[in-house]
Amino acid sequence: MKKIRVNKRDQHRVLLTEVLPYETPFFFSNEGFYKYCGKKFNDSPLIIKKLIGKWKSDSNRPNPKDLNTIPYSYEIRKNVIENRTLSLMHPAIQLQVVALYSEFSHIILNLCQRSQFSLRHPNEIVSMFYGQDGPRIDEELQYCSNYFEYEKYNFLYNFFDSYEFNRLEKRFPHLRTFDISKCFDHIYTHTISWAVKSKSFAKEEIRKRTFDSDFDALMQASNYKETAGILIGSEVSRIFAEIILQKVDANVINKAEEEGLKIGVDYNVRRYVDDYFVFSLSAEIGQQIMRLFSNELKLYRLSFNEAKTNDHIVPFMTPISSAKIELSGVFNDFFDSMVERNSADEIFISWRVERKSLRFIQKIKSIIKIHNINYVSVSSLIFSILEKRLKENIKQLLNTSDSKESIGYLLFALVEVTFFVYAMDVRVSSTYKVTRICIEALKAIESMPADIIDKVKKKIHDESMLIFDIEINKQPDLYMEIINLLAVCKLLGDEYRLPTKKIDYLIKRNYSETLILGNAGTALPVR
Repeated sequence: MKKIRVNKRDQHRVLLTEVLPYETPFFFSNEGFYKYCGKKFNDSPLIIKKLIGKWKSDSNRPNPKDLNTIPYSYEIRKNVIENRTLSLMHPAIQLQVVALYSEFSHIILNLCQRSQFSLRHPNEIVSMFYGQDGPRIDEELQYCSNYFEYEKYNFLYNFFDSYEFNRLEKRFPHLRTFDISKCFDHIYTHTISWAVKSKSFAKEEIRKRTFDSDFDALMQASNYKETAGILIGSEVSRIFAEIILQKVDANVINKAEEEGLKIGVDYNVRRYVDDYFVFSLSAEIGQQIMRLFSNELKLYRLSFNEAKTNDHIVPFMTPISSAKIELSGVFNDFFDSMVERNSADEIFISWRVERKSLRFIQKIKSIIKIHNINYVSVSSLIFSILEKRLKENIKQLLNTSDSKESIGYLLFALVEVTFFVYAMDVRVSSTYKVTRICIEALKAIESMPADIIDKVKKKIHDESMLIFDIEINKQPDLYMEIINLLAVCKLLGDEYRLPTKKIDYLIKRNYSETLILGNAGTALPVR
C-alpha cells in the first residue's frame, strides 16, 4: 500500500469524514457534494449552485446563529432489543462544519488534550494515509477516513486486549463500569461554553462570537434550534461531546485530590466516549470516584445509566471475554481441520468440508448458550476472523492447490458460516463485514470453473434473499439493514437481479426514500 500525503489546504475534505453517520447505505456518500464544493463547483448543475453557492465562500457564509435546519433522521438496529436514531445534517450545516474546522481545528486539538482518562480523542491533523494499490475508477477519491489522527484506540476492544489494560489490572483489584444515560440525547449545547470557560464567564460573554459560541450555535442549527440534545452519528458530534467530557474528567481529578485520592495510586479511570472504567484499590474508592463523576455530570445536565453499572474483581473476565477466547480457539481448530497437509507437505482441503462447517456452527451456538450471551456481543470478532482467515488461506491455496473444486467447496462452507452468524445479528455494521467477506469470496472464484462460480454466487444470493424475507417480516420499518443487504446482491451480476416483487415491496414500505437518498448513480439491479 502506498503512502499518500493529505492536502491540508483542502478544507472541504471535512465533508468526507466528519459530517455523515458511519451507518449509511453503501451507495450513499458525500463524494459528489465534496467535488461540487471544491474544484468542480463551476461545472456543477444549476440547482447545486443555487443550494450551496451562497454558503460556499467564507465571505458569504452566515452566522450559524442565523440558521435553522431540519436533519434527515432514520433508525438502525442497535442490538437485539433497541434501535438507534441517526441523523444526517443539512448540507448548509455541513458547510458550517467545514468553516469551523478550518478556523478552529487547533483549538479543538488543545481542548481534547486535557484528560488522561480518554481512550479516544483527536491528537493531530492527519498528514499522511495509506492508499489502495491497483487501478481505481477515480484516483481523486482516495481520501483518508479521518480529518484528525486519534489516540489511543480506534475501538474499545483494542483497549481490553492491550498491555495498558493488563497493567491496570495488576495494580487495581477492583473495576467499576458505567456509562452516561442517552449521552448525546441529553447534552445541553450551551455546556460547550461551560467546558471551554467557566459557566459564569460564558454567560457574561454570551453575545460575543467565539469558538464555543459558534460550535454551540452550529449544533443547535443542525437540530431544529434545539439546545437539548445533539445529532447522533457524525464525528463532529463525538468531538463536541469529547470536549465537554474531558472537562468533567479534569474536574474529577481535582475533586478526588481534594478528598485525598491520588490518581495512579488509589485509583485510575479510562473513558471511551461515554463509557467509564474506574480501577481502584477497593470497592469503596470506586464508589467514591463514581460519586464525584455523578456530581460533576449533573452540573452539565448528564447522569449515569444505573442499570448498566457493574462491579468486577480480578480477574477482570466477563462472560463475553471468556466466550471470545473460546471462539478464537474453535476457529483455529476449524481452519486447521479444513486445510490439511499430506506427507509431501502439500496443502489440500478436507473432503468433509460441508459436514465440518455444520459442526462448527453447532460449536458456536454452544459457546453462546453456555456463556449466556447474545450474538451481538461476539459477531464482530467472528466476522473479523472469518475475513482474515479467508484472505490468508484462500490465497495460499490458490498458489499451491490444483483442486479449484475443493477451494470452491471451502468458500461455500465459509459463506454458510458467515450467513448463519449474520442471521443472528442483522445490523448495519455486521452487514458491512458480511459484504467484505462476500467480496473476498467473489475475488477468489474469478479464475475458477463456471460451475464453481455459479455455486458460490447462488449460495450468497440465496442466503441474502432468505435474510431479506426474515427481516422484512420481523421489523418492516427498519430499512437500512435491508437496503445494504440488497447492495451485496448487486455484486453478483445481472444473472442474480432482484425480483420485481421485492422492489415493489420496498417502494410500498417507503424504502424508496432511502433508495433516492442514496442513489448517487448506482442503481440496484431489477428484473
